[in-house]
Amino acid sequence: PAVAEAKKKEMEAAVAAKKKAQKQPVSKAPSRQIQPAAAAAAVKPKPAAAKPSDQKIAPAQLLKLAKSTFSLTGATVGKNGKYLLAGKPQQSSGRQAKIWEAYESDPNQPGIPSGYDGTNASISKVKRVTIKLSPDVDRMRLEEANYNKVQSGLFSGRFVSKIEYTPGVPSSDRNVDGKCTALVIEAGEYDLKALLSARKGMPLRGRALRDAAASAGQCIQAVHSSNLVWTDLKTENFIVIGNNNLNEEVNDVNGKMGLPGVKGIDLESVIPVRNNPIDYTPEAAPPEFARALLAGEAREFVLDYSYDMWSLGMMLFELSTGSPYFKKGSNVAKTVCADDFTVDVSSVPDAKLRDLIENCLSMDPRKRPDITGFLLHPYFITTGIGPWTF
Repeated sequence: PAVAEAKKKEMEAAVAAKKKAQKQPVSKAPSRQIQPAAAAAAVKPKPAAAKPSDQKIAPAQLLKLAKSTFSLTGATVGKNGKYLLAGKPQQSSGRQAKIWEAYESDPNQPGIPSGYDGTNASISKVKRVTIKLSPDVDRMRLEEANYNKVQSGLFSGRFVSKIEYTPGVPSSDRNVDGKCTALVIEAGEYDLKALLSARKGMPLRGRALRDAAASAGQCIQAVHSSNLVWTDLKTENFIVIGNNNLNEEVNDVNGKMGLPGVKGIDLESVIPVRNNPIDYTPEAAPPEFARALLAGEAREFVLDYSYDMWSLGMMLFELSTGSPYFKKGSNVAKTVCADDFTVDVSSVPDAKLRDLIENCLSMDPRKRPDITGFLLHPYFITTGIGPWTF
């Protein structure tokens, strides 16, 4: 009886446990089913909104922005519209030639300067050039040859780099297309004449003046060592490269900043020595040429290196005093040919430079220094800018 009673209780306990388990909720195993694509996308975090600088500007808007930013004319020059003309052209000393500011075009985005994406930061990446366009093939061929000569001789000087020369250049402008020759050169920020004008008569001083004088001397050295005469040396034909600090240069009273980027341009009037001139600038022409001009013999005048040394003296006088020697509109030829005319350089403040300018402006061309004597003058040697540092 005791055994039977124990088995009975054991069976009752098992039944009770089974009923209790049936009453508890059943926990389901985690689902391994793959969610549909739409549902998966709904649970993904949204990407951060793009910053304004990361957003691309629409092509039409970028083109409009480029035109206003760079003053593009809409005209192109070169094969496949390689260069975009900008602003208004300047008249060259060659009369028929026009000088344009231009930008290299993006080959993948016609009409847009290469490197420009519409942001202010990209403006500095755009390459600017200067393009001279002229229908006078002979004068352009002469200038191109002169650049080649002076930059491949014993002394290369400090002239702008010649980038490209294209006779019968293609253009979107039908007045230019196939009718003009294009000379593409390195672009500058401003010329020395413009710098003096912005300084309102305040002359160059210190290192800025020495840098400009040294650059002019180097250019003449390159021209003369190539057996050529420039005949058109003046402040307008020297530009400042890679220095977009005109406002700072204007206010640089003592010239401490210097002008290391001064380079010569415009070799259209360069002629072999002992040949006859094809053009001239009255303010830069020496007295011996003025006499030939008044006598009607300018075309027969025989050029010598002393011609440029007079022009160099006139240019340095203008830079060191803030104004040209001859007033605008004056009859320079008659003035220098007058019997009582003498050169007065007393207004040049620096004694050594005054002596150098006076030597260059000798009425007797035989007494003017040659370019070697110019570069060895104490004005350069004692200031550490002699020919050996060029």
